[in-house]
Amino acid sequence: MKDVLFIAYFFSESDGVGALRSRSMVRFLKEKGVSVEVMARDSFRGIGKKNFYVWTILCIFKLLFSKQKNVYISCGPFNHLLPLSLACFIRKKKLIVDFRDPWSINIKTGYGKSGAKISKFKLFVSSWIEQLVYKICRHFIVCTKGMKSYYQKLFGNDTKIRLIMNGYDFDIGEVDKYKDSHIKNNGVLKFVCLGKFAEYDEQKAHEAISKIKDIKNEGYSVHIYFVGTNKEPTLSILKQYKLDDCSTFYPRMPYKEALKIAINCNIGMLIVRNEEIEYGTKVFDYIGLGLPVLDIFDHSNNFYKEFKNILNLSQSFSEIPKDIRSLYSRDRNFAAILHLLH
Repeated sequence: MKDVLFIAYFFSESDGVGALRSRSMVRFLKEKGVSVEVMARDSFRGIGKKNFYVWTILCIFKLLFSKQKNVYISCGPFNHLLPLSLACFIRKKKLIVDFRDPWSINIKTGYGKSGAKISKFKLFVSSWIEQLVYKICRHFIVCTKGMKSYYQKLFGNDTKIRLIMNGYDFDIGEVDKYKDSHIKNNGVLKFVCLGKFAEYDEQKAHEAISKIKDIKNEGYSVHIYFVGTNKEPTLSILKQYKLDDCSTFYPRMPYKEALKIAINCNIGMLIVRNEEIEYGTKVFDYIGLGLPVLDIFDHSNNFYKEFKNILNLSQSFSEIPKDIRSLYSRDRNFAAILHLLH
C-alpha cells in the first residue's frame, strides 16, 4: 500500500479556506486506499497553535524517524519548508511539495497591493529556498498556469513541476437539492460573494459594484449577498453607488451553509488580486453551483483565459451546464496525484 506523511500546518475546518485543499487532498487519498498520516498545527496536543517553531522541530523529528517513504508538504506557511526538505534529503524520502499559494511571487508583487514596499532580502531568501527545495523534491506542485510559468523561469526547467488545480469539494447532486426555483427565479437578479471582497482590492470592488449598478440601471431588480465578508470597506463602496439597501451581509458560517445561500443566487462575484498568477478558490465553488461569474477581469490574463466560458455566461445570466461543472471538481483534478506516489 502507498503511504504518505502529510504535513500541512493549516488543516482543520476552523483554519478557513487555506486548509481546504489539504483536507480535500487527504480525504481523496484515503478514499483511493492510500495510508495517510497528517501532521497539522493541531498535532502534538495542539502545540503548533502556541509555537510554530517548536511544532516545526517536532515535525522534523517525526519525519526523520517515520516509516513513510512519501512526504507531502502543503504550503503556506513556508517557514518550515527548508528544514523539513533537508530532513527528507537526509533520510532519502520522496518529497512532494504543494504550493497552494505562491511564495516569492507574492513577495515580489507585494501580495497584490499596489504601491506596497518590496523587501529585496525576503525575495532573495524565498527564491533561494524555492530553488533549493526544487532540487531536493521529486515533484513540485502548483495550482495555476501562471504559477507554473513563473516557477519554470525561476528554476530554468519544468521537469518536476506538476499543475494540479483546485476545484469544488461537494457533490453537484447534493447541493442542487438546496435550490429553490421560487427564490432563484423570482424576478430579482441575485449576486453573491463568498468570503473576502473589497478587502482584497478596493479598486476592483468598485469595478464590480459599478457594473451591478449599470445592470440595475438597465431595469433589473438586483440584490447582493455577502457571506463572511467584512462589512468595511465593502459597505462604504455600496453606499457610493446607492446599493447598500439592496445588500445583505451574513457572518462567516460553515462551508455547506454558505453553499445553501449561494445556490439560490444567479451570479457569483470574486476579486483576484493577481489575475496572471492566481485563480482563487471561490471560482470553483461558483462553477460547482452552476453560477456564472461577474466579469470584471483583464481579458489578456490567465484567469480570464481559463474561465472565459463561465464568465461569458454572466452576460446572459444563464446557469453553467452540468458537463462544464463536472470538469472542475477537486476529485477530478486531484486524480493526478496518484501517479506521483511510488
